[in-house]
Amino acid sequence: MKGMGQYIIAIFLMLVCLPAKADWRAFGNSPGSGNTFSLAFSAGNTFGGAILFTPTQDICLSSVTMWLNDYTGQNGIIPTAGIYNSRQQGPGNYQMAAEIAALDTPTPNDGSTAAFTFSNASGQTMLDANTAYWLFAYGMWDGTTNYAGAYCYWATGSAPTGDAAYNQADYYVNGGFSGQSAIPPAFAINAVPEPGFGTLLGIPMLLALFRTLGWALCRRSKRVGNLFIAKFLWRVFSWHVSNVNNRSPRLHRQGDASMGNKMAVKRSVSFIAGLLLISALSVKADSPVFGNSPGNGPAFSLSFASGNTWGGAVLFTPTANISLNSVTLWLSGYDGQNGITPSVGIYHSYQLPNNLFEMGSEVVSLSTPAANSGVTGAFTFSDSSATVLKSHQNYWLFAYGLWDSSAPNFAGAASYWQAGGGTPTGSAIFDQADYFNNGGLSQAPYIPAFSINNSSPGAINPVPEPGTMALLTIPVLLGLGRMLFNRANAKKLAPVKVRRPVKHVRQEREEYYL
Repeated sequence: MKGMGQYIIAIFLMLVCLPAKADWRAFGNSPGSGNTFSLAFSAGNTFGGAILFTPTQDICLSSVTMWLNDYTGQNGIIPTAGIYNSRQQGPGNYQMAAEIAALDTPTPNDGSTAAFTFSNASGQTMLDANTAYWLFAYGMWDGTTNYAGAYCYWATGSAPTGDAAYNQADYYVNGGFSGQSAIPPAFAINAVPEPGFGTLLGIPMLLALFRTLGWALCRRSKRVGNLFIAKFLWRVFSWHVSNVNNRSPRLHRQGDASMGNKMAVKRSVSFIAGLLLISALSVKADSPVFGNSPGNGPAFSLSFASGNTWGGAVLFTPTANISLNSVTLWLSGYDGQNGITPSVGIYHSYQLPNNLFEMGSEVVSLSTPAANSGVTGAFTFSDSSATVLKSHQNYWLFAYGLWDSSAPNFAGAASYWQAGGGTPTGSAIFDQADYFNNGGLSQAPYIPAFSINNSSPGAINPVPEPGTMALLTIPVLLGLGRMLFNRANAKKLAPVKVRRPVKHVRQEREEYYL
């Protein structure tokens, strides 16, 4: 063991003396002169900016560096940053989805332009290659002083380079993008260090060392540790097998084909009995969960005209888990002409400052049904994945007009989501309904007609749960199967002598050798 101790020390020193690579900038640029975005909160308005980028290879995010000025910590302004998923709504329309990495805000300085590093609060986040992401920052006000205005600025940068493609930079105002910036801000996406050469060489040596140590410990500890546990489990298993077969010493001793036959009989009897009992016990019936009935007139236009996309969304919060199978919308004007298709899905929700709720990542995309002649009707958008909407979480039911870009009449194509006949009811809370226009949401006074279903239009139903009697049947089935098997074979299994007298064995041996 003395030589083994020296071996451990040598490995440890090698790993310490050959460190991993230092943090490296995977993607970014250098600061220029002037400012690109204002990260501010003034007179109830929130301002910020965002960068859309697409990694060309996987990036294990450790931190983000941003060049800021006027960040003094005065007036309650806090620059808040994070990495968000991206989703596309219509041609060339990219919006932020759910936050995937919250970044810790660094301490301020005297207000001069400097690089501030926002560390990844979760430690490491993998940004997948060929997937678009937003680096988003805005001014958050802590509610102490100077409500009228608190500012800091995100400095201008050069063209970004590195292991990602730069797509665009957008201004942010009060929950939506308000246009693109021709000049990107100064930033750097920093990656987690890669293992050093010495560390990689040490891996097989450590594995060999652990194997040697484990073998030595096992030789010294045959009655403890894993060996003891293994022996204990083996003895329990052997006892169980012997108890199962002790009713038939003949089967246990001979090991002939009859053993397989008897076990097959046991399984068949238990299976048939289980089917008969379970089929006689009903499960809970489907029950409505959440929705409303159609009213008069349209609430939202699901359309695409002159490059603009319109739609509508409903924000709701389930009070119990809902196993979703489909959603029904009452539509008019959906005749399949001019290439317009109502696109529907369920989306996560996240909250921005000032109690603004935005759509996050898509939970499930629903299959679009066939059109009719354009008359008002109920259209069911199906979900083949049996998605579970969790209780006490906000979700958006979102629909918009998708143009297939191959049909004529690019200038206009529309269908209409009808207004509802009242406030939705059921096992969810209706929060609000919003207009959608080119990536932005604005609250609407109308509630559209919809329902979230399990299998039949017009109702939202959870996937059936087993009844209490069905659950109580499980132990009954196990006992019944065992009882039927024992009764069917009790008269067939006669006692068999396992041991023979010793003198007969000796006599047979003497006769054999003679």
